[in-house]
Amino acid sequence: MNQEMTRETKINIIIDARPNMKHIILCVNDEQLDRMVEEVQKELNRELIEAMYSF
Repeated sequence: MNQEMTRETKINIIIDARPNMKHIILCVNDEQLDRMVEEVQKELNRELIEAMYSF
């Protein structure tokens, strides 16, 4: 996890990937937010790899 990301940046990453989590995200602590960002990044990486191999 890139520790240089601000809380706002992390929140925006998650909201962009999972808009339905918008209200939940504002209530999580920093550790939970970091874990959520990691999960979103993993999911986006999987989607990217799938897209690369679908051509």
